[in-house]
Amino acid sequence: MILKRFLRDNYEQLPRTTLRYAIERFDKEERLRYLKGSFDS
Repeated sequence: MILKRFLRDNYEQLPRTTLRYAIERFDKEERLRYLKGSFDS
């Protein structure tokens, strides 16, 4: 998925609010992983 690749590649530079809007439709477990910065390949 393009969004997931973008988030993984740009995680360090993204403002927290942008990250939260980008992942708002992910399931709960996946949202928590992205908020912690741990990504699945």
